[in-house]
Amino acid sequence: MGKIFVKTHLGMGDNIVHNGMIRKIAQDNPGYQIYTAAKEHYFKNVEFMYRDNDNITVISVDGDRGMNLHLRDVKYDKIITSHFADNNSLHYETYFDDAFYMLVGIDPKVKTEYFHIDRDYDRENEVYDELITKNGITDYVFVHEKTEERILIDRNRLEPNLPVIVADRKHGIFELLKVIENAKSVNVVSSSFLSLFMCKKFNERTFAHMYCDRKFIAPYIAKNNIEILL
Repeated sequence: MGKIFVKTHLGMGDNIVHNGMIRKIAQDNPGYQIYTAAKEHYFKNVEFMYRDNDNITVISVDGDRGMNLHLRDVKYDKIITSHFADNNSLHYETYFDDAFYMLVGIDPKVKTEYFHIDRDYDRENEVYDELITKNGITDYVFVHEKTEERILIDRNRLEPNLPVIVADRKHGIFELLKVIENAKSVNVVSSSFLSLFMCKKFNERTFAHMYCDRKFIAPYIAKNNIEILL
């Protein structure tokens, strides 16, 4: 079996955005094992994304340098790259996530049409019970923000008098899907969670609080059926 490496940017949001692309490449190349990379602290989440497909392998790297060293040392039959360092002919500020697909000649619609997560409903139920049921909570709002960077959601822009469930790093992003689905509203800043919801919206009442950060991307987010708050 041959080997193809799909070279991407290494943020968790970038990995999520490439889910559809990598699945399409795997489908179109049945005689090849498809490889991609994830940063060490995202590895478990990214590996989980492809756990249903034995023809997709995720390797752990310490960043772009580690990925490039891997590509220097390991022989691949083909490298498919959507990394802007290799081709900056399409500016992110113009095409946003669509640029990754356009750079490799794949229709951006593949991002949503081929997106798939093989969910672990047992684990999701455990996390839901831990955060919601055991705390006697019925209705709540879900929030993901960047506390270390002080990119925070204005609590006055959430439903009043409801508990706020804040995403905690101890839970993997996909372990929180039941909590997200059952929230009265889902509220996120520009982050990996927002990238996920632009691939698949798990709660119809999803709001991107773009006054916090990266306002310039708001028009693209709106095109992905996410409500914008400025």
